[in-house]
Amino acid sequence: MTTTFDAAEVLTAYQGIRERTVDLLRSIAPGQEAIIVPSCPAWTVQQLVCHLVGTIDDIVNGRLDGAGSDAWTAAQVERHAGDSVAHLADLFEGTAASFDPVMAVIPAPVNLQIVMDQAAHEHDLRLAFGVFGAQDAPSIPMATAYLLGGLQRVNPQLVEQIRALPIDEFELFRSVTGRRSAAQLRAIGFPVEEFSTFLASSPMAISPVDIVDGSPA
Repeated sequence: MTTTFDAAEVLTAYQGIRERTVDLLRSIAPGQEAIIVPSCPAWTVQQLVCHLVGTIDDIVNGRLDGAGSDAWTAAQVERHAGDSVAHLADLFEGTAASFDPVMAVIPAPVNLQIVMDQAAHEHDLRLAFGVFGAQDAPSIPMATAYLLGGLQRVNPQLVEQIRALPIDEFELFRSVTGRRSAAQLRAIGFPVEEFSTFLASSPMAISPVDIVDGSPA
């Protein structure tokens, strides 16, 4: 099954991620910037936000060599190492003028890849803060469609198997973005080994620990 989205829909979904993330960052209590993100344990909240802002800045400024690699993301974290989360939130909000016209013309599936990365990290931050929401946002099926679209090209039968699982769209999104452990995935009948092979060519991996997202208040 192939799912397509209009470029304007994708831009609007991305803008929603940015707006919600900025609001979330401006609501945090002192000290929360140093929280380790459970689903990205190599990063604190501040470092994860460095990556969010840095990715958009890199796209706008054409710094795309090694995009998605550990070195590329490490450079983003280093570039903003001394910035407060409040300042990073301002920077993120301020990217709208330069990035949105670019995002509007980025072709599929790259535009969906951007939504996937930013949406995954929106919910990583929500997990870190225990503030859950936006689980039915338009970005969720777009993110899933990006990853399963790549899998569709190499193993359509596996996509059919995953799509047939008795789980909702948000749980599917968190599963395919590596935010569930192997034990959690096996419990819902997810084809762990086959999907791990697919993820091996990406920066993502199945979580080594259980990840439980709460329900929106």
